[in-house]
Amino acid sequence: RYTNNDLKALIELHSYAAMQETLGQTVGGFGLQSYQTKMIQGAIDAQGSKVKNVMIPFDSVCSIGMGRMDFKRAKKLCRMGYSRIPVYLNKDKHAIIGYLLIKSLVGVDLSKGKSIKELINDAEITLRKPLYVSPNDDIGPLLTRFKNGKSHMAIVTDNIKQMESNMRRYI
Repeated sequence: RYTNNDLKALIELHSYAAMQETLGQTVGGFGLQSYQTKMIQGAIDAQGSKVKNVMIPFDSVCSIGMGRMDFKRAKKLCRMGYSRIPVYLNKDKHAIIGYLLIKSLVGVDLSKGKSIKELINDAEITLRKPLYVSPNDDIGPLLTRFKNGKSHMAIVTDNIKQMESNMRRYI
């Protein structure tokens, strides 16, 4: 039996860089790449970790309201590099009702500058339903929910019932 730290050390020993350093030569095709090593070690570290330890702080989240969507705004969102953008109701950034997949804007005529609400009502785009989770939830079950479901974004909140109510009321 190995402890988590033992497993992480063993994984590191099997990394491509460690094998190369130990043998003093190129070890073509053998060893884990650095991204693989980091991924496995991250999975080990995630066990027992809480959502609040890995979440992005709300002030750092890029979100949009139901306002106008034109080429300029879409281009700005694309440049930010996010694939999913939370959408909030009215001017309350905390009332997130869903998230927009940026790729869903491909092929949509944005020259008219319709609002997000109009684009949804005209069935040109759809909002995805986010998961709402508590900051004290374990990360493991959340990752399983991501893996099994269609949602790959969770809104971390102390008031899950209110957030779900906002979403249901709008949808």
